[in-house]
Amino acid sequence: MTLNLYLTIMRYTCATCLVMNDTPKLKILLWLGRSMTCMVKCYSHLNVKHFADAVTFLEGYLSTA
Repeated sequence: MTLNLYLTIMRYTCATCLVMNDTPKLKILLWLGRSMTCMVKCYSHLNVKHFADAVTFLEGYLSTA
């Protein structure tokens, strides 16, 4: 493996850990030295906590249907 591949894996692991611990996207962007938010958005699927409200709503809706 090349050094660039190792650095990419380390960056991905770091970003993953930060996202999973609810770190704000701007802080992740700055920490990783990225200049575009789209580079951080690709990790947003890892944090599913923001779906909790939708699940609660749907559970309530289905129980009344």
